[in-house]
Amino acid sequence: MLNKLQEITSDYEAITKEPTLPDFLDFITLLSGVTLDVSAKEEENAVQILTAHRSKGKEFPVVFVVDMVAKKFPLDYRKKKFQVPNDLSRGLKTTDDEKSLFLQEERRLCYVAMTRAEERLYFTLARWYGELKTEKKPSKFLQELDFEHNPLINVIEFAATSDSKNPEISTTAEGFQWQLQEQARNAISQMQLHIAVQRLVELEKVRLLTEGKSLSAFDPATFFLYSTDDSKLAHLLAGEKEKIVPDSLRFYSSSLSTYESCPLKFKFQYILLIPGLQKSFFSLGTAVHSTIEELSRLQGSGEEINLDIALKILPQFWQPRAYESRKKEDEDLAKARRLLETYLAWQMENKNTIVGIEKEFKFNFEEHPVKGYIDRLEQTPDGAICVVDFKTGRKPSDLTKKSIREDFQMNLYCLGVREMFGKIPVKASLFYLKDNKLVDYIPDTESINAFNDRMSTLIKSIHAEQFTACPGQTCRYCDYGSLCEAQEKDLEG
Repeated sequence: MLNKLQEITSDYEAITKEPTLPDFLDFITLLSGVTLDVSAKEEENAVQILTAHRSKGKEFPVVFVVDMVAKKFPLDYRKKKFQVPNDLSRGLKTTDDEKSLFLQEERRLCYVAMTRAEERLYFTLARWYGELKTEKKPSKFLQELDFEHNPLINVIEFAATSDSKNPEISTTAEGFQWQLQEQARNAISQMQLHIAVQRLVELEKVRLLTEGKSLSAFDPATFFLYSTDDSKLAHLLAGEKEKIVPDSLRFYSSSLSTYESCPLKFKFQYILLIPGLQKSFFSLGTAVHSTIEELSRLQGSGEEINLDIALKILPQFWQPRAYESRKKEDEDLAKARRLLETYLAWQMENKNTIVGIEKEFKFNFEEHPVKGYIDRLEQTPDGAICVVDFKTGRKPSDLTKKSIREDFQMNLYCLGVREMFGKIPVKASLFYLKDNKLVDYIPDTESINAFNDRMSTLIKSIHAEQFTACPGQTCRYCDYGSLCEAQEKDLEG
């Protein structure tokens, strides 16, 4: 549960100007009433619950922006108790006051949430919340949209429903059914399982009767038909270790690369789901990637792109909270500008046609699910498919046209392209924007076969739960150093 606590704490900090422990505990209490699954897994036909901050860079067919009422979105401004003295802040302060800046940030955040919708966008708001007696006013942002008279907005009102613990019961059958449900729940909580089973049988019979069916339709053999692995229970009760890697574990380029470099880090990050520390260079890379993605979409729709447009898009994906100082943020903003300039200069000379942006691929490898996203798919003038992956860091000194044949990400992308188009791409390239260097990989049967053997070995080792640490130079930067016995022994030595 550590990762979930970290997520909740980050979300609370992101939406709270002046966080306090009592407010955080109130926030936890409110979340306890949410019954939907808010896990981080991205599955098809599922509802994803995200804060506006976490939605940056994502798109969905349908988006709901909730609680569009005053003091909720935008939040109520609270003056900071601590102010930087004027002598120290000279040259850093803007002409706008703190309240205006806060409202501008909230408006940008609302814009980000709205623009995640691909097809439909819904705003929801309520007139009354909980036990409050005062009616809530619509959000300032809705009023700015003139939502009640805007021809692009359709306003729908719903009557409030009962919030009492006991449901509204209109028939004897409904009352009896509710009592049986309560008795079954109480019996399970008290481990009186035989009583719980009796109540479930009675509930099934009530269901049949309310549907107009005869009790003869109740078939105990079918009702009690279930399948369980009793051997697994016996092994667990005997103290044997439970398997922690699920058979349905999905593999990605990043996860397999992590396992290859350090199996123990893979276990911490992808099996135990222990969160790592937020790093500012991730914010820089994500913002630049998302901006390039948006520029590519504009270009694909026939619009011209330039640096001014890129710099207008960049703030939508920028995350100031990733930075501990304004100086560091300004430095990274300057870096982002240079990276975008490099991209635009390269794109001006690029003769290929963009045919896919953040293209998803899925396939089964030896009956194991594999999934990934390719930054960009291009088609050459003669109709061949190419892969381009953008990197915001420096090109590794040991990466050459020869060594890239073993690059895990590029080879997995080639398999993804083969799944989509029935053949591998003619070229897969890593574009290091910081160095303005393009490293090309020309895949062939030999390199793909070698990669298949390599990936097969890795996946078998993961399912065999071989999670031995691999100490090395990168250990000093690892988020899981405090949990790694190998690193502790290295430090003691």
